Amino acid sequence: MEMPNEERRQSKRVVFTVEDGIVGVFNPTGNGGEPITANVVDISSGGVKLLFKPILENKIKQGDRLVLSEIRGSSSSQVIINIDSEVKWITEDELSDNIGLGVEFLDVLEDEREQIDEMVEFWYLQKI
Repeated sequence: MEMPNEERRQSKRVVFTVEDGIVGVFNPTGNGGEPITANVVDISSGGVKLLFKPILENKIKQGDRLVLSEIRGSSSSQVIINIDSEVKWITEDELSDNIGLGVEFLDVLEDEREQIDEMVEFWYLQKI
């Protein structure tokens, strides 16, 4: 039996604040829409949680497919990974006026997974 507060995640996750300045850029697939830029508030090898302004709320919905084209940190380092992903959930953020978005990475190749894991490990070490 699973304990109520037991961690169920299978991979290391790094949590950020908006002030940390980690940003993800996503391109909608299939409709040629404008790129969506949002603050990354946590990341693991399985996906990311984003916060974005409510003005974008009607432009994205659960089940939408996106391509993560770039993640960049506040120190101008950029990681471009071009990974297919899917919006799994959308919710209002309890601490701000922003919208929370859960995005799962799809069909990640081994070298892409390694790249994400290295990025997560780098930021994990920066946070401890």
